[in-house]
Amino acid sequence: LFQKRIRGFDVRTHLIGSLFYSEKIQSTAVDYRFDSGRKEFQPINIPARVKKKCLMYQKLSGIEFIGFDFKVIESGEYYILEANPMPGYDSYDKRLNNRIAKALLVRLNFKGGNCYR
Repeated sequence: LFQKRIRGFDVRTHLIGSLFYSEKIQSTAVDYRFDSGRKEFQPINIPARVKKKCLMYQKLSGIEFIGFDFKVIESGEYYILEANPMPGYDSYDKRLNNRIAKALLVRLNFKGGNCYR
């Protein structure tokens, strides 16, 4: 797989129902996941126009829990890299004080689910 290199910081957004949990990730590597050096993570509020597009994709796909990966260039423009229908979220959740896991549990109960059946 080849794609144009986009220089900027990364953003990972987890969307659960209508709730967004996003982190800005700064790294010197092309792919921060494989950077053995210093990486910086911080919560970020993504722009409303990006949220709207994520919600549109969610509605079209019917997937309630999605992980979106973005690159953000210097001008602030967001480029989507992928939408993950089964996103890994453990490391993000730890940095966000388990807010993603809590939202998932609330969503399961809201839908009438019981994870102990």
